[in-house]
Amino acid sequence: MKFRSIKVINSLFIAKAAFVILITLTFSLLSTGLRAQVKVTGDPMVKITSLPIDQEISKILPLISKEVSDKTGLDETFITYYWQYFENIYCPGLEANGLKCPIFIDLYTPAFMSKEEIQTVMKSVAAALEKYTDYSQKEIFIHTHIAEKHQLFINGDVVTNWSQVGGPDDSEDE
Repeated sequence: MKFRSIKVINSLFIAKAAFVILITLTFSLLSTGLRAQVKVTGDPMVKITSLPIDQEISKILPLISKEVSDKTGLDETFITYYWQYFENIYCPGLEANGLKCPIFIDLYTPAFMSKEEIQTVMKSVAAALEKYTDYSQKEIFIHTHIAEKHQLFINGDVVTNWSQVGGPDDSEDE
């Protein structure tokens, strides 16, 4: 009888271990999927404008860059960030709601980026700004500027094919 009980206990232990391994693997795969729900292509630029803040921008921007890269799957080398200051901002709508002055983000994207990719970048930038600055997402305003072919000068030439800037080769569309 004892021998049979040990077999049952051992089989339950093996089943429990297999269950734990499967659950761990499942959560690991899910977390990878959440990391970059939409694999972003393109090379957006992020211009951040605010009133002067009491933080070192040179330390914040690399943190934001890494965070956005992790969330979008976009390599850090494909997104450029720059921060500038306003001398003054008057935004009574925020003040009436008990929020401080806004931070404005101009997101420049190539036209071949999908709506989902652009939204992923916007949400990632907003989350990173909230994490690394004193701004809440309610104080963050992001406006997207979409560059079409023939409207973008980069790398010493006018872009006539998205492959010039790491996008899809669209020479057949012409």
